Amino acid sequence: MFCQHLQELLGAERQEPPFVAIVANGPSGDFNNINFRNPPPPKAAYEQMRFVAENVASKGHAAIGKSAYRSDGALAARYREPVTAW
Repeated sequence: MFCQHLQELLGAERQEPPFVAIVANGPSGDFNNINFRNPPPPKAAYEQMRFVAENVASKGHAAIGKSAYRSDGALAARYREPVTAW
């Protein structure tokens, strides 16, 4: 749903090579938006999934509009073990 909506926002349907949108949930945060303490009323099948996908794609599309293309760029990564108390 996310990929399809971003493709539509960018006007990238039916191009060659095909457009591929990617979202990485793990390093980008948790998309789980369910409030387990105060559950919302039931929704139609896939309604919330579509809402979240379109919302995230729209925000991504807005960010793309503010970015500048660069042919070079530095990549970096960080890693740390989380401290948990059991």
